[in-house]
Amino acid sequence: MDDVATRVINSALTMYDIMERRVTIVESINKQRQPFPDMDVIYFVSPCIDSVRAIIADFPSGKKGKYGNVHIIFTNPMSNDVFAALQSCPVLVSKLKSLKEIYLEFIVAESSVYHLDLPQSLCKLYGEVSDSNHPSLLAAKLTSLCITLNEFPYIRYQNSSPYCREAARVLNENLTKYKRSNSTFVPHGEERTDRERGQILILDRTFDPLTPLMHDYSYLSMVSDYLPFQDGVVTYDSQDGKGPKVSKQSMLNESDDFWADNRHLHVARVIENNKKITSDFFQNNATAKMQMNQKSSASAGDPSIADLAAVVKEFPEYKQVTQKMAQHSSILNQCMDPFTKQRIIDVSAVEQIISTGVDENDTEIKGRALVEKVSELLRDPNISKDVKVRLLAVFYVGVRGASNDDKRALIQAAKLTGSEQQILINFERLLRDASMRGDAPSGSKGIFGIFKKTAKAATGGSSSDDYQDSRHVCTLKVLLDQLMANELPLDKFPTMGAQVPSSSSAASAAKSVRKFNANSRWGKKDSHQFTGGRFLVFIAGGVCNTELKVAHESMLQQGREIVIGGTQIITAASYINDVSNLNASGSTAGARTGSL
Repeated sequence: MDDVATRVINSALTMYDIMERRVTIVESINKQRQPFPDMDVIYFVSPCIDSVRAIIADFPSGKKGKYGNVHIIFTNPMSNDVFAALQSCPVLVSKLKSLKEIYLEFIVAESSVYHLDLPQSLCKLYGEVSDSNHPSLLAAKLTSLCITLNEFPYIRYQNSSPYCREAARVLNENLTKYKRSNSTFVPHGEERTDRERGQILILDRTFDPLTPLMHDYSYLSMVSDYLPFQDGVVTYDSQDGKGPKVSKQSMLNESDDFWADNRHLHVARVIENNKKITSDFFQNNATAKMQMNQKSSASAGDPSIADLAAVVKEFPEYKQVTQKMAQHSSILNQCMDPFTKQRIIDVSAVEQIISTGVDENDTEIKGRALVEKVSELLRDPNISKDVKVRLLAVFYVGVRGASNDDKRALIQAAKLTGSEQQILINFERLLRDASMRGDAPSGSKGIFGIFKKTAKAATGGSSSDDYQDSRHVCTLKVLLDQLMANELPLDKFPTMGAQVPSSSSAASAAKSVRKFNANSRWGKKDSHQFTGGRFLVFIAGGVCNTELKVAHESMLQQGREIVIGGTQIITAASYINDVSNLNASGSTAGARTGSL
């Protein structure tokens, strides 16, 4: 495999999955490899000329070749140049038994989340050195996604963005051409299928430039914000009793049930769930309970981490469960550190005021009063510069009518450098194309006390907006509600190609009841049932974790399947970095600075 194919495979399969299919060796095409002339070989690579040259190098003229029979699978259709290069190697051609083009130009992040592995998209679309071909590249990769999902969806796009319009146009052309040339492609919605035709909504980051900057308290958002977390691997500190802290790495993916069930929940609820599962485990396991009670009696109090470790050592059959819960306890504890050190709760409270215009008591706060609240935090030496820049970016994006005097006063309070001021200039530049903004429709001490619940929570609500720190409602929530109700404004989100029907017949809806991912390795025994067609969402410039959470909640609440993704999955830090590079010249970031 080459690097592109490796990332695609690693996002969806484990090594066990591969070996189970009688594959004995998995190697990189870019490394020196031992020849196995009597073994068949499968090359799974992207159809780029470098990877094809590496394949050809394995079968030099006049020699037997490094492998026996050859099977080549490309991640997407090859060009004429690539096909000609393959034909130019007679030894390879003589051994070639199959050549396939599949459509896998995307990375699977969750069971309903994907990204295109294009981290520079925002700069390519809105940077000073933009790439006019980038919308066509996005459309090509979205074509791959749609074909893999067996969809020729109704296409809706953000009308204020010429890039979304062009991507929608090319996507429609690509799918039309593919359907005409492939008689076996019968997308959902046609007579021979049992699902309604899906819809795809194509957006870019200007539709909501605020939400990626807001502090969010889902488990996934906090791990992404406060711990090294890359491609599902998290690095965290763990401590066994009074021993020294050691750095550990763990996979957080679909195979971890606790992670899969809790990643989109508010962290306060996740901590409650972690404690409950741990408590239930000991209550429901008589032997473990007896041993734990003995430890508690001996220590005249609740069992300590050392007590738990002793039980685990005595009963290794419980080790896997207890280690997993101890792992999540360590991760959660480390995520909570910045709340006191960086005054994150105070920063978040001001962000919510900026977004909603009111405080947690529904009192309107604006103008000088709001500037003073922001300024007080910017003057605090205990708050890092990164947090201050993030808060100022929220202010610049969320308070469109702020005066230049107020902005200068806040910049002076934060003591921003020229390059940091340039970030804010770039955000203002990005705002010129932003056409929409979503309107957002007492605790005890300790870990839960810092998260104050709203009055709604007392009635038994379970969504993230039960907490005062989550009053902000991102634009995507509004758009999803409108999209699923078939009420999305056509002037702001026109269709490309076939028009969306005004309503669906009851018979059509009835035949589209299905279990989500029931036949997939991602599926679970308690998979939810969904009705109607699938809704696809794509955000050029990156989709943030808050939007993943919103899509997940909407999917469960509405009973409609939503598959969401973007050019990449962004955090506040990566988003700010992308915006800072909008004025970059070529590959050099921050080539021009400014002051406000």
